[in-house]
Amino acid sequence: MSESILRVIEPGLSTTVQDAGRFGYQRFGVSVSGAVDLESLRIANRLAGNPADAAAIEMTMTGGAYEVRAERLAVALCGADMPLSFDGEPAAPNRTHVVRRGTRIEIGMARSGLRAYLGVGGGIDVRPVLGSRATHPRSGLGGVEGRTLVKGDLLPGVPAEPPPLLRLKNDRRPYFGGLVRIVAGPQADAFEPHALRLLTWGRYRLSSQIDRMAARLEGPVLPFRDGFNIVSDGIVAGSIQVPGHGNPLVLLADRQTTGGYPKIATAISPDLARIGQRRPHERIRFRLVSADEAEEAYIAWANGLGNIDERFERQP
Repeated sequence: MSESILRVIEPGLSTTVQDAGRFGYQRFGVSVSGAVDLESLRIANRLAGNPADAAAIEMTMTGGAYEVRAERLAVALCGADMPLSFDGEPAAPNRTHVVRRGTRIEIGMARSGLRAYLGVGGGIDVRPVLGSRATHPRSGLGGVEGRTLVKGDLLPGVPAEPPPLLRLKNDRRPYFGGLVRIVAGPQADAFEPHALRLLTWGRYRLSSQIDRMAARLEGPVLPFRDGFNIVSDGIVAGSIQVPGHGNPLVLLADRQTTGGYPKIATAISPDLARIGQRRPHERIRFRLVSADEAEEAYIAWANGLGNIDERFERQP
């Protein structure tokens, strides 16, 4: 039986319930949604004693404040470097904590990175919609009434025994810096021959227009060969679309399912968190790789996620 395990005191800037995503419905126009940074979601969940794809709280730029309503609750904060405290006492991220009823959890402004995840024992047990608890605010699906969290929301959960007290090994923490690897997109030939060189050698930065749907980039304009309108086709996570103004945008978790702008490239799955964790006005650089290199990187990344428990050690 579910019960209220957390009360939202202050929700932060853009806070939602997210899991690994809503799959199997894109042909009906339903976005996958889910966590922008799947690796951090999985780490937070495992530290809290949950299946890796359980529903957790995704926070953007700042975390907010929450009151614990369960008798005991395992929690773990992972992802962006947001200060964590319990009843005003600082606490370390990337490890299991067990807190009691009435504890005030506060999560401050990110010092680096953009998105953090609060995993809670038993997961956030909101009603699944089309097989997922992920929130997609544009369509009002999932989460709490299909929207971002607001003050006073009560988050349900299933009481669970506290898990072993673990911490993430220092050398196994996710890395959000470095180049973002891309492969040529399905409409790369819609651009002038030097456009891919511009994309990989140009100096781009994230604009202030950034959300869960896309990261909009500012930098060298990518020239089209014969205009920018195409017959709409499918969109995947990491698709780099180029609208008529010539500035690229990278599609993220809340992306649309089809689009009519040409896609010059696709960011590979292992590097999507490097985009989703970049803050407005931060620089971003791309590196073009072959399909074989991308596949090898994906296999290594997926194997790492499958063996994620190897990243943890017992707390002393």
